[in-house]
Amino acid sequence: MKSLLQLLITTLLPLVAASVIAQPVIDKPDAQQDLQDAWDWAQDELDGSGQAWIVFGFTARLDEKLSTNFTSFHQDYIEWNRAGNGRWNGNWYYNNSVGWHNSQSLAALQAGVSSPQEDYLVPRELLFLAHFEDGILREIRLLQADATVDWRNSPIYWLGNYVADESFRHQLQLFGTIEEPRLQRTLIRSLGLHSVADRDRNLLAILNDDSRQSLQYAVLEALAMQESSLVRDTLAAFASDENAELVARRIAISGLSRYQDAETLELLTRLSDPHNPQAVREEAVESLALNADGLEVVADLIADDDNRAVLRAGLRGLSRYLAYFDVIAETAESHRDSDVRETALTLAARMDGEQAFPLLRRIFESDPSSDLREEALQALDEAPAELAVPFLLSIANGADRYESDFREEAVDSLSSFDASLVMDDLNRLAWSDSDEDVRENAVRALAELGNASVNGLLLELARNHPSSHTRREAMDELEDLLL
Repeated sequence: MKSLLQLLITTLLPLVAASVIAQPVIDKPDAQQDLQDAWDWAQDELDGSGQAWIVFGFTARLDEKLSTNFTSFHQDYIEWNRAGNGRWNGNWYYNNSVGWHNSQSLAALQAGVSSPQEDYLVPRELLFLAHFEDGILREIRLLQADATVDWRNSPIYWLGNYVADESFRHQLQLFGTIEEPRLQRTLIRSLGLHSVADRDRNLLAILNDDSRQSLQYAVLEALAMQESSLVRDTLAAFASDENAELVARRIAISGLSRYQDAETLELLTRLSDPHNPQAVREEAVESLALNADGLEVVADLIADDDNRAVLRAGLRGLSRYLAYFDVIAETAESHRDSDVRETALTLAARMDGEQAFPLLRRIFESDPSSDLREEALQALDEAPAELAVPFLLSIANGADRYESDFREEAVDSLSSFDASLVMDDLNRLAWSDSDEDVRENAVRALAELGNASVNGLLLELARNHPSSHTRREAMDELEDLLL
């Protein structure tokens, strides 16, 4: 008699196989050479019910710092020209990792690219995906050709690969037939990827169309994807227009970070002045910090300005350049605003942990702010182990000299170093320290080491430690590691 499992396998396996086979890729007929004709053929093939994809590929030459992964299902993102790692709060955020970044490939460096502002153009094989449901266009996606996709077990009508000019013409024509704004915005961003002669002219026509004001942000983002004098002038006009919407100004200012001419530098410097809105100043300072000629402007601002958010933006910008370590270190040690000092000390540690070690030690030993002293201990995890570990251990062991909060923070930072350097000391603290909170932090720090020997130490603590609280902490950490 068959077991229940065997019966389930026998019953479900044909269904699983059928579901895989039910997602065919249907190639266009060889006679359909023109993209528009192939698109029309695919739409005729749709039976008006169920789901299906129409897909074609095209090639674009783009700066390597531009990532492409657009979808009309996510329309709240702002594709800032220099998208980073969560530098905005609240409404300023990124979805799908789209936008620009500041990193450079080895190939770019070998080609002589030395600044985030310099383009390093690389060919990209891209896919345009249109998802239909019951004959209605529901979603548009743009992504790289090697990306994986949840095709939803739907038929795929593959139209082939096309040159940028033909892709641009087809997508521009498609834009004229779509009324839903979220689909229009994604199409506009896709148009911006194309390096074709009439790209700027067509995007500007949409930008200047009063009936399409809701698409303004997307057009500015699309324009900034390629460099030209016309794009620069358009971005500069929006950036300097005090009557323009704030978001539009920020997109334009961010886009100007790619231009190194004296006129752009003067405009960004003017927009960083205190009489401008804070958000405009932040964006201008971030853009200036990508311009070698703008770094001294940012350094002077850090020395004289009082706006916390703007100062933080300037510090983040200067932290890309080791030559400005002293400016950031001086800010960390002596600025009048403790929140600005906290940002500066964290950035200094990330810039050069060895150079920052004396600074962090001084701040811990003498700063009047207990919060900053704790931040200095946290930042020591960026310092070399031969400097940081002995110092942190001296604090963790100093029950007669340091408050419990500092000792706990030191124990936490120790968990960032190699287990061979700290495991025995953390285990000793977990067993013998007189402070329950320090013991529990030591248990947690042991668990974070990721060493094969940790499980045995935690098990011993969970079985035999005289404190029920410490035993419970060890058991909890052991469960998290094993389950």
